[in-house]
Amino acid sequence: MDYRYHTKTLMKNKILYLQNVENEKRHSFINQNKILENLSNNILNLLCFYIQYLYMQQFLLQIIFMYPRQYKKSDKQQQFSNISDFILNKLINEFGQKPIDKELITWYVHDYNSKYTSFNESGVRALKAEIKEAVKKQYIEKEAIIKTLKQQQNTLQLQNIEEKQKNENNSKQITKVITQGQDQLNSQIKNNPPEIPRLDSLTSENKQKSVYQLDDDEQDEWAAIIKYDTTLYQKEQEEKKKRELQLKQKLKDDLDKQLKEKAEMKKEEAMKEAKFIQLNQQRKQEFEQFEKQKKEQIKLKQLEEKKLRDEQVLQEKLKKRESQKQSKLQDDEMLQQLKNEISRESQELNKRRQEQKDKFQQILKENEQLRYKAQEELKLQKEIDTKLQQQQLQKMIQDDERREEQKRERDQKIKQFMSNYSHQVLTKQKENEENEGKYMLEQLKKQEEYDKQQQQYRKLKEKEKMELVKQQLQLQIQQKQQKKLSEEEEQKLLLLQQKLELMNYTEKEKEKQLYIKNNYKQNQEDIKKQIVESRNKSAHEKMTNMELLQNKSILKNIAEEQVVKTKFRKVNVSMK
Repeated sequence: MDYRYHTKTLMKNKILYLQNVENEKRHSFINQNKILENLSNNILNLLCFYIQYLYMQQFLLQIIFMYPRQYKKSDKQQQFSNISDFILNKLINEFGQKPIDKELITWYVHDYNSKYTSFNESGVRALKAEIKEAVKKQYIEKEAIIKTLKQQQNTLQLQNIEEKQKNENNSKQITKVITQGQDQLNSQIKNNPPEIPRLDSLTSENKQKSVYQLDDDEQDEWAAIIKYDTTLYQKEQEEKKKRELQLKQKLKDDLDKQLKEKAEMKKEEAMKEAKFIQLNQQRKQEFEQFEKQKKEQIKLKQLEEKKLRDEQVLQEKLKKRESQKQSKLQDDEMLQQLKNEISRESQELNKRRQEQKDKFQQILKENEQLRYKAQEELKLQKEIDTKLQQQQLQKMIQDDERREEQKRERDQKIKQFMSNYSHQVLTKQKENEENEGKYMLEQLKKQEEYDKQQQQYRKLKEKEKMELVKQQLQLQIQQKQQKKLSEEEEQKLLLLQQKLELMNYTEKEKEKQLYIKNNYKQNQEDIKKQIVESRNKSAHEKMTNMELLQNKSILKNIAEEQVVKTKFRKVNVSMK
């Protein structure tokens, strides 16, 4: 029984021992897992912090590149706007005679401003030439050009707005990502606070890191870094001097080029002036020759006109003579007709008288015969008949007298008419002669007035031509003066631009030098701090593993670039 009990107890103890061992193993495994989890969490937290730092750095760099020194940018923009306003006013004064030309010039300048960030000589000249060609075009073509320029401007503005919106969206996204990352990190830190692992577990692990060390034990890394910095600074100074020399050489070359261009322009102007004088002389000679030919043509024309007028006067005289002859013939015919009528009437009258006489004699004969036959029977009747005959005779005599008087009156009227007609003919002739004389005088006066008017017209034309020549000469002089002024202004503008470029370059160089100096100072300060923080202050103090790891990038640059003639080796060291 005792033996069984003892074996049972032994077995129980053994099982308990085994359970304890297993529990200890399990606990140790759980602890190890916990330590590993904590380490991984810590590494993740460090990585998150590093990513956040990188994002922040990138964001800050973007902000720096997006908004570098706003006051300098505004000054440059102000200078650019002043130059563009000056060029715009100059071009409007030179070419903007009409409102549409002014609008066209403004749109061309706006287009140039939107395309380029600075003004140079070649660009301004090309713009001027383009505007000069555009101003010469018709109104419809100008309107079309303005429309196209407006459309281009609108499209550029839209593109700029889109780019700005994209940049803003990118910056917003970056800030959003940074904030999200920060929030996530904060939440992770809150949820999983970092646990400090036990020393016994950490000491067991050794971290192997690669660093750069000097081969020579007598030399130290600090001296190599200082030497490297000094050599870099010297190189930078030499490069700066080279750049300054290049800039001076460039300025000298530009000035020489400008002087050469000026000399060539002066030569061209002298040649143009000589050509202009030659052309003027040629035009003067041609004008004089043309005037001589014109005068000769005018003289010939006057002679022809005089000849035509003489011919017209002769023709008119001949016509008048013919008309006078015809009128005289007509008058003669009328007179003849009147005479014929008068003679016919007189013949008829004589015939009638004769007939009446014959009748009267016949009646007398018959009366005598009757009287003889009837003397006795008709005594009373005889008396009555005699009385009647006497009355008839008286009446006939009266009729004859009246006829005679009518004939006399008619003759008198004909004579009067003839005398009047001859008087009228004479007066008409006199009037015609007087009218002809007056007409000739009037024609001569008109000719004299016409000649005077022609002379005045010629004089006026000559004056106008002389005035035109003067105006052309004045215009050419003004154009030359304007050209000289524009060239002077262009030269001033170029000098101003060169000064601005030089100022910008010097400012950039200063900024660069300051940045380099600040970097060097920062490096020196870091090195000094590291030297001060170091424990041993011997003449050839070597860097510790931690310092070697901190200055790994600088030492790597020194080893790779071989600026300082020192030999480095890559070594793996353990960080305990």
